[in-house]
Parts: sequence; structure tokens; C-alpha cells
Amino acid sequence: MTLALLIAAGLLIQTLWQLRHTNLGFAPEQVDTTSIFMPTHGAWWEGGDAKAPSIVTGFYDPLLDKLSHIPGIQSVGLATIRPFTASHFTLNTWPANQPQPSQRDQHGAAARASNADYFRTMGITVTSGRNFAETDSPGTPLAVLVNHEFVRTILHGGNPLGTQLKWDDTDKNLIATIIGTIADIHQDSVRAASSPEIYFDLDQMTPGMDLYSVLATFHMDVTVRTRLAPEAAFRTVRDAVHNLNPNLAFAEQTTMQQVVDASLGPQTLAARLLGIFGFVALLIAVAGIYGLLAYSVSQRTRELGVRIALGAQRENILWLVLRHAVILLALGVSVGLGVAWAASSVVRSFLYGAAVYDAATVLLVVLTLGICGLLASYLPARRAAAVDPIEALRTE
Repeated sequence: MTLALLIAAGLLIQTLWQLRHTNLGFAPEQVDTTSIFMPTHGAWWEGGDAKAPSIVTGFYDPLLDKLSHIPGIQSVGLATIRPFTASHFTLNTWPANQPQPSQRDQHGAAARASNADYFRTMGITVTSGRNFAETDSPGTPLAVLVNHEFVRTILHGGNPLGTQLKWDDTDKNLIATIIGTIADIHQDSVRAASSPEIYFDLDQMTPGMDLYSVLATFHMDVTVRTRLAPEAAFRTVRDAVHNLNPNLAFAEQTTMQQVVDASLGPQTLAARLLGIFGFVALLIAVAGIYGLLAYSVSQRTRELGVRIALGAQRENILWLVLRHAVILLALGVSVGLGVAWAASSVVRSFLYGAAVYDAATVLLVVLTLGICGLLASYLPARRAAAVDPIEALRTE
């Protein structure tokens, strides 16, 4: 049982190391984030009415202006959904010069609206083309950024720049042009692979668009890259929002590093529990081997004394006891490997970047258990080798 627990703990520790060194596609350090929920009523909520006041010019632009002028805040990003958020708005999209694919062949992309500084704030690299610019306004053709997975999955690896896109929406006349690509990021968790993404320019979202009510009005994540302490940054964002509209509600206020760490919660908890159980089991196993061999030596005192009296060397007596320990350890390792193999299906779901039958981990655990077992056996063995034959025979 000790061997099985230590192997599982070793694999999970290796998994945690792999997860913490995974390239997320964004830089969570010094980034604070919070979510704003808009009222579910009023002109800001309603899409399709081109004459309705715009939440972008009426709220988001003034908010960005306020926050960007606060000392200590380096950049401010707005996005419909930040990474590691469970909810997504999926848009079925395809190249405008191709017919709409059948439902079976359609590919969805996680759609978001963001400002240009969002990518700099999150540390997401624009790998080709350009970022959103001031020239991308409500009166100009829609500009979008897509990630590499979008290019691979939906554009089949073709040149994305300049490609026009249509999507499954009520407004069939809208067409967006890809102006740049961004690096793939882990959207759902560290373990989850990247999926297609498409970013619309928040400044081009207007009340007359069907996408407006989905991507701009009911929820927005605010991220700030800052040198301020998280509490000060949250207070700054909260004050700026409430100065513009005191009726808006906040959700979680946290740092992106905390968001990343929280996504590793199951693996961290499992590694800690198995590590603790494995360590305790190792102590029990060592104590058990020591106690068993010490008792065996005490029961064989007369036999050992006779062996020494008949000319047995101290080294022979030492090996006689250690051989007993080696046999016990070999049996324990054999059974433990079987238990670890049987439990592999349970551990598999927690692993990332580590094989269930990782030879290095198994070898390290076997060596650790073997060394600890032999050290626990050495004291009884040395005591046996030091038996005085005359005293041993006299006690009998």
C-alpha cells in the first residue's frame, strides 16, 4: 500500500510541475480582474435598435479613460469573457466565399468582444497582422482577430489575413474581416487544449447589431495590469465603475494568478492528500519492518549465539537478518506494483504530462522504499551480529 500511495503521489507531483510550467498563452502575473454585470433592462440591454444609446460610448470608453489615467495602472482590458471562465458564447462561422456548411460540418468558435489593450494587458501575443486600431470604428467594416486554432480548424490552415467571415446569425448581411491572429491560449483550464476563438472590436459594437446584446451588454470582464496591490486595484476599479453607474453589480474580484492556481485545485488537493498518506504509510512500513525484525532477532538469540559459537562470521549473521528484510521488501514491492497498476484508472483522470506507468517515478519510489526498509532493518541486523554467544547460551 505504501508503494502504491507513493507512486500515485509521485505522478501527481509530476503533474503539478507540468501544469505550473505549461505555456498558458497569456501572462497572469500582475493582472487583476473583476466581472461587471449590467442591469437586465433598459436601453443598454436591448439589441437591434440602432437609435438606442450605446454602452460602449456611454460607459466603457469613459471607464477606460478613467482607469488608464490612474498612476500604477499600466493598461486596462475589457473582454466579454476572460480565460478560465466556464461560460462561452459560441458562434458558428465560415469563410464568406464558401457556402454555409451543413450542421454536421459546422465549427463553432468562442466569440468575444474586447478593446485593443486587452491583449497587451493579458500578455496575449498578436502573431500576425495587426491589433484593433482607432480606425476600426462603427462606420467601418467589422474587424476581427482569430487564434491559431481557429485558422487550423475553420480555415484549414490557409492564410487568414484578409479572409472575410460570415456566421449563423439573424443578420445575414454582416461580414467580418480577419485583420490579425493571436497566439492560442488555454481558455477553460490549464489542462484543456485551446479551441477556436474570434474577437470582435468592442468599439465596433453598436445597438443595431444582433451581436451587441450578447457580447457587450450583459457581462464584461475588466482586467488591469498594475503595480498596485490587488486590494487597491479592486478599489480603484470599483470606484471608477460606481462613479459612472452605481447600479452595476460586481462578481468575483481576484488576480489572474489566483484564477490559474484555483484551476489546479483538484490536482493540488490530490497530490497533498496522497503525499501525506504515502509519508505516513512509509513511516508505518519502516516501523513495521523494524519491529518485526527486532522481534525475530530476540526470538532467535540462542540460534544466533550457536551460529557464532560454531564459527559464523559477524558479516554472515548480518546478511542472515538483512536477507529476511530483502525478501519482505521484494514481496511488498511486487504486490505494491500490482496494486498501483490496479489503481491506475483512478489516478489517470488527474494526470497531465505524466504517463500512468512512468518508469522514472516507479523506480524512484521503489528505491526510496527499499533504502528506507534496509535502513530500518540494519539496526536489528547489527544487534544480531553483535550477539555474545556465551551470554546468549547462558540466558537460555
